[in-house]
Amino acid sequence: MRYPFMAIGLLLASYSMADDLTPAVDAEATQPPAIEPAVSVAPVATRYQAYIQRHNAEELFDLLQHAEKIASGQLEYSTQEPIPLVLTGEEIELFKRENYRDNKPLVDLAARLEAFNIIDIKVCSRWLGDRGIEMTDLPPFIDSVVSGEFEVERLQKEGYALF
Repeated sequence: MRYPFMAIGLLLASYSMADDLTPAVDAEATQPPAIEPAVSVAPVATRYQAYIQRHNAEELFDLLQHAEKIASGQLEYSTQEPIPLVLTGEEIELFKRENYRDNKPLVDLAARLEAFNIIDIKVCSRWLGDRGIEMTDLPPFIDSVVSGEFEVERLQKEGYALF
């Protein structure tokens, strides 16, 4: 190499020119971009259970229609799970086979809602036993629980709201 000083001079000049061409780096620009969580935060759907107070056909029919509206999204709230309907009193008589003709619209609506997994009807077996009613006297879509009151309480503890 004949001109070592000349080569060193050219290198230094090129470094100097490179510094002038390099844009200034902003300290905030060197921060990594914020990472958004991949999991969407959606509101938790409320679970509902029907609350029976008067234990008559009119109230039960209204509750079934209300449950249908909830499940179909016609109301401001909806649910993807069947709505438990725990029968604990005289309304159970409405579902007896011998009373079907008198209560056909009610029983048919309940059967349809149960078939489409909109409701889940349960009856208190203690109440049935006290009145000598067998599960075979009721339509096959109805299930039994030992105590209707305990079932309602259990559902409330699991987060089911009454409507």
